[in-house]
Amino acid sequence: MNFMMYQFTTILLMNIIGSTSFMTPDQFKKNRNSLAVLNDSRVNVGVLDGPLDPKHPELKDKLIEKNICVYDPEEGKLDCGETHGWDFVHQKLHKNHFSDDSYNEIIQFMNLSSKFENNKQLKDEEIDFLKKRSQNKEFMSMVKNFISNSHGTHVAGIIAEDNDHVKLIGLDIVPFSKYDDSDISLIRFPVNNISTKNIFMLRSIINDLAKESSKTYQNLVTYLKFHKIDIVNGSYGQEVAQFMWRIFLAYGFNPDSKAFHELCKFYIKRSNQLISNELAKSKKTLFVFAAGNSANDNDKVPTIPAGINQYIDNVISVAAVDKHQSLASFSNYGLNTVDIAAEGVDITSGGPSGIKIKMSGTSQAAPSVTRAASKLKSQSVDLLPAEIKLILMSTVDKYDELQDKIKSGGILNEKRALVALEIYHQQSSSEKNLEKACAQSYEKFPQKFSVPSWVQKIVAS
Repeated sequence: MNFMMYQFTTILLMNIIGSTSFMTPDQFKKNRNSLAVLNDSRVNVGVLDGPLDPKHPELKDKLIEKNICVYDPEEGKLDCGETHGWDFVHQKLHKNHFSDDSYNEIIQFMNLSSKFENNKQLKDEEIDFLKKRSQNKEFMSMVKNFISNSHGTHVAGIIAEDNDHVKLIGLDIVPFSKYDDSDISLIRFPVNNISTKNIFMLRSIINDLAKESSKTYQNLVTYLKFHKIDIVNGSYGQEVAQFMWRIFLAYGFNPDSKAFHELCKFYIKRSNQLISNELAKSKKTLFVFAAGNSANDNDKVPTIPAGINQYIDNVISVAAVDKHQSLASFSNYGLNTVDIAAEGVDITSGGPSGIKIKMSGTSQAAPSVTRAASKLKSQSVDLLPAEIKLILMSTVDKYDELQDKIKSGGILNEKRALVALEIYHQQSSSEKNLEKACAQSYEKFPQKFSVPSWVQKIVAS
């Protein structure tokens, strides 16, 4: 539910100097980079996600507002307003209209759903509430809209929590800038049984789709370099099952077909290769991506874009664990493709209109890693992405259950990571060794147990 693939993910720029500007489209095209040029000692973190609530108390101190007017050729007039971002897809102001209406029922529904998904016991009246609301199409439509407006705020709030060193910058990304669902239907051809000829034709089409998708990341990299973005959090993605459904709607293939499944896996792999080629050009930026919420082994069933960590070393893929240090029931994993785990079940953070809500997902685990990475970067601005990744992965709490599922074999320990960096700074210049500092951090900040807390309780009893 929270691992969301935004086809037109217009994100908010949250680092903009307060002023009013009047620009023609050509002037804006030349000067749009000036929308986010404020830099200071804090770490610039990009948030690839959905809309954020700029008025939320957990975020407002991290945001700088801007009033801007831009000529709208469709309307034939200036479009003016307060904004924290720009809709680069439609070249219009991105305005946020968050309702002040009560969200109590929706919040209750989401919290109870989270309990149910995590096998927590519900009362009869709570089960009845879930059943009735889930059968109400109008209510479920409200829930869907709420989630789309909550996800970005929730993720940004996790990054900002207890983090005075971060400056959040919203980013725009369009995974499918040309071939949306309607475009795919235009290139449909009759298929009764998948033949070798049709497989070849489809493979060519899917390859073009992957190429078109990756073009968005070219623009992203240019933006990251210009604004010196240190870290990017990506709590979004696309998995094989999602792409299979998309192609199924266009072509009507049997989803159980092995050939069909292999075609979709080809798309995911090809997309990751092309995206990694682009992100490799932003060598000074660390990318943190959610591993996915399908309980899949990403080594066998790849995910976009988390799977690109196989190709470049400035990417971290993050799984989710529960409060008992066990892999979350929904979380993807992968000994070779998922680097680290972090808590991602029933995480409380911000939602629209200043409220707090609980959400679960690798979407919630990834920003915890991003927060830790930003704190490391703030303590040592010269740290390279690969060095930050090394510290985070080499200072985890290791658990037996995760040894064959996560590359680092453990769960993020932010405090130990900061201790490791402190030890590194204390080393003499002739003996500086980051790996040694990480190893020594366990002496100063030891791990007591290597089994989940629920196992500890059983042993203790």
